[in-house]
Amino acid sequence: MWKKILVYLSFVISCFINQNIIYAESVEVAAVGEYDVGGNDTRERAKVAAYENAKRNALEQVATSIESRTDVSMGMVTRDTILSYAKGKLRIVGSPRYEFSDKGTICWAYIRAIVDVDMEELKNNRGRFVDNSGKSDNNYSNHREQSASSSGILNGAIEFNGHYYKNFEFRLDWEQAQKFCQSVGGHLATMESSAEADVINRLRGKGGWNYWLGGYRDDQGLWRWVTGGTITDSFWRTGEPAGGSSKRNRMLTHKLDKTMQWYSHKGEESWSFICEWDAKENAHDSNM
Repeated sequence: MWKKILVYLSFVISCFINQNIIYAESVEVAAVGEYDVGGNDTRERAKVAAYENAKRNALEQVATSIESRTDVSMGMVTRDTILSYAKGKLRIVGSPRYEFSDKGTICWAYIRAIVDVDMEELKNNRGRFVDNSGKSDNNYSNHREQSASSSGILNGAIEFNGHYYKNFEFRLDWEQAQKFCQSVGGHLATMESSAEADVINRLRGKGGWNYWLGGYRDDQGLWRWVTGGTITDSFWRTGEPAGGSSKRNRMLTHKLDKTMQWYSHKGEESWSFICEWDAKENAHDSNM
């Protein structure tokens, strides 16, 4: 008798644990928020604004993660409901980190956030995550559609031939810089003409010391752009690029080099960088 009861209890506990594994999970994301500092803004106000922007980006990432689940993608839960649900459960891990550009005109906030997601709660209590008017919380619902015009990511960018270029003064290694540019709808800048060289030369003169560009050496030893094109030798400095056995396999430009030439550097180094967008409509807030 007791043996049967113990077997039954073990079965119930096992089902409960498995159900929690399936329906309860923690979604953890890293996000970056950006704020263009105005003339009347204090540094503290800029930090608050960048922090709020980072939280919005974190919520977008969480919503994308939940939305990718089969039961959600089949229409059982709308994206607006997910965002409203996640907004009330978002918690920040540790302390945010802030950086300002050299001239103090841009503030960045870096955060890690967690949302504990209970899929049963989300699916069975959708009405709790809708406001009194019957519409979901609109603070985030149109974020993707409005992001190109309202994110401000292109503030300070230079437009040339339909492309947009912008320098970022916080330092990342080459891979991180490329991922950041991708997270805002662009890529590390390419430079395939003298006209583009002039644009990049104007940007690099604004602040940082060195800037990553979107050039790299592939596994076959060929130098390519992140957009896929093969790199010509038009702007390489004499003696560059480094040989095939060197670890200097990422492209950099030095601020003090007035001739706007390219240098090969180790990708693990951390430097400022320049992003390029192929179209204005591609630009949006970071989803890192």
